[in-house]
Amino acid sequence: SWGEKATGATTYDNIENFFQGGGILDESLSISGGTKNSKYYLSGSFYDQDGIVPETGYTKYTVRFNGEQKVGIFTFGANVAYSNAHTDRTLTGAGLYGSSGNGALYRVYTFSPFDDMTHYLNEDGTRYRLFGDKLDPWEESDNPYWIVNKNHLYDDTDRITGNVSVKADITDWWFIQYKVGLDQYHQVNSNRIAPGGVVKQVWQNGMMSDNSMKFTYMSHNVISNMNKQFGDFDFNLLLGTSIEDTKI
Repeated sequence: SWGEKATGATTYDNIENFFQGGGILDESLSISGGTKNSKYYLSGSFYDQDGIVPETGYTKYTVRFNGEQKVGIFTFGANVAYSNAHTDRTLTGAGLYGSSGNGALYRVYTFSPFDDMTHYLNEDGTRYRLFGDKLDPWEESDNPYWIVNKNHLYDDTDRITGNVSVKADITDWWFIQYKVGLDQYHQVNSNRIAPGGVVKQVWQNGMMSDNSMKFTYMSHNVISNMNKQFGDFDFNLLLGTSIEDTKI
């Protein structure tokens, strides 16, 4: 791909030097207990993973609670979980849609081994250009180190899921139960493109965008269950209704 075999020229292992080990840290702590009429479980966890591409990774915090309490004929229950996740991404195969430019992985595998890929900045912090000013910036290819260090793509997600229920044991053969459930998350996708990169002309001074999405799902369930034996006969009557509501 690069002509005759190199003799005496300095070559660089740009591919091997670019990638890194993807370490994972996964920690959790939980506590549980109960009595004759109650039980509970509480846990917290932290998960952190580094990507094999520099400046990428995933972090998540989670808290969960399960509990149940009996009071007379009633049984109250709750199951709730909250999580906060952060993802650091990068452009891989291509640039942002309609932006010109390229992705980091595409450029890693096509970068000349006779050029040091780690040399991506000038002394004044501007982007080092392999061909000087012979090409317009939006007609060049970005250095992968510029892409991962200067262009930041990330998202943050808050999510809560769970349900709360109450059950009434009217008799030993008849109970009525009501349960309400929730699944809600809010996600913000963010893009920060540095000025002076290989992007379309209108973005040469930089670009930033934040896109927000919110999803809410709620459910309501009521169940009445009768189960009684009369001699050799079993009588069972199950009645219920369900309501669901989704908002995006």
